[in-house]
Amino acid sequence: MKHHRHFGTVSIVALAFAAGVAGSATASDLPTPSAKAPAAPAAEAPWSPQLFVRVGAIYAINSGSAKSYVTESYGGPLTFLPGVGADASNALTLGLEGGVFFTPNISLEVGAGLPQWVSVKTKGSLPGTPPSGTEISKALPGFLPVTVSYHFTNFGQFQPYVGVGLTPIWDFATRDSFNTGVSPNSSIGFVAQAGADFMIDKHWGVSFDAKRIWGAQTVTSTGVSAYPGVPLPGKLETQDDPWILSTGLTYRF
Repeated sequence: MKHHRHFGTVSIVALAFAAGVAGSATASDLPTPSAKAPAAPAAEAPWSPQLFVRVGAIYAINSGSAKSYVTESYGGPLTFLPGVGADASNALTLGLEGGVFFTPNISLEVGAGLPQWVSVKTKGSLPGTPPSGTEISKALPGFLPVTVSYHFTNFGQFQPYVGVGLTPIWDFATRDSFNTGVSPNSSIGFVAQAGADFMIDKHWGVSFDAKRIWGAQTVTSTGVSAYPGVPLPGKLETQDDPWILSTGLTYRF
């Protein structure tokens, strides 16, 4: 009887050992769960052109130089008047600009202002010429700057920019004063630009802009009011270098 009990005990131990080995083998055969792969980052939407407008006040500071020529007699040659030039008055008006962002950094814009009359006065005098400060004509000048700008976008809401471009220069109309029969030509000028947009949100912002224009015009006249009906032609060669300063609101669509 003792022999049988011993055999039974050994059999139970053997079975338990075999079950443990089988369980261990089964567990080792199971695949271990792998770490979940990180989700791929969402692809950025491709950039599409973005329109924008700016509206506000423009202050034009008319600087530059001019050379005066006049005939001493009817039909005579034009004579240069050394030291006699002309200045145009400054102007405050309403400005409007519109453009498009081709990329977040590159834009093309066109600006314009509501035309305002400016007074053109002599600067300097010689014997036989009107005193300095005499109004020789009035003009309604026109500029249409077209610029390409680079915008810096690494300063958060504050986004400065610089640009260059061209502008046509012309006069919508003129009015005679001391000179009569005043007729200006049209030309093309160079534009340098710098400014900044402070974006309040993704659409609205406040803009500050400064443009410098370099251009030239030739203004001719057929006579002077001091001699009514007597055609004494004159010529004024002007170098137009105005500063165009503006501020206002900007909106990006």
